[in-house]
Amino acid sequence: MLGNLAECYRRLVKKDAPQESTFDEFLVTIGVRVDEKTEDPMEMVRQAFSEDDAIDNRSLAESALGPIIASTIFILRALGEWTRGGDVNRAWSYMADGCYWAGVAVAGKGLGAAKKQDGKELASKGANAKKAMYDKIREQAFGLARKKRPPKNGWRSRLNAAETIEKDVNAFVILHYSHLHPVKLESIYDWLALMPDAEELFSRPQLPSQT
Repeated sequence: MLGNLAECYRRLVKKDAPQESTFDEFLVTIGVRVDEKTEDPMEMVRQAFSEDDAIDNRSLAESALGPIIASTIFILRALGEWTRGGDVNRAWSYMADGCYWAGVAVAGKGLGAAKKQDGKELASKGANAKKAMYDKIREQAFGLARKKRPPKNGWRSRLNAAETIEKDVNAFVILHYSHLHPVKLESIYDWLALMPDAEELFSRPQLPSQT
């Protein structure tokens, strides 16, 4: 997405961008100017322009540079959360916003035009991608619960199964989705309850320890 945004920026730089001439310089500039607590895209764009630009609300709404700024900020925030091991859900939320505004940027539309459109499909891309990954991890956990079931007496409990497969589940995560945090025992325990054959696989349920 950053590559697409860089190309959009290069198309606009001569007619619609501030003084910076390269996308890397642009990243540094807006990263410094936009307050990290700002969530409103229009306000992000306002802060990204220097005080000398004296741009009005109508110009902000119509500027094709606006969605590039908003998308870039959200993507940088998502990357920031990930690289420092922060809140994964927050990172995905930022990524979903970044996907939406990147789509608007590629379409060459301003913030004002985008607000008149239904952005649900684009905004949900990040969330859908996250769900697809966790669906695959959950299916892996289901397969392990069936494969590793003790042949003689079966699982003592769903907790026993979750504790046994936890290491292998997270080995799968590391191999295929290394950017994700390890799956907690409690999550695996809850997933196993969703198995269609859970009743025959597990006996007495026990809640995992919170320690």
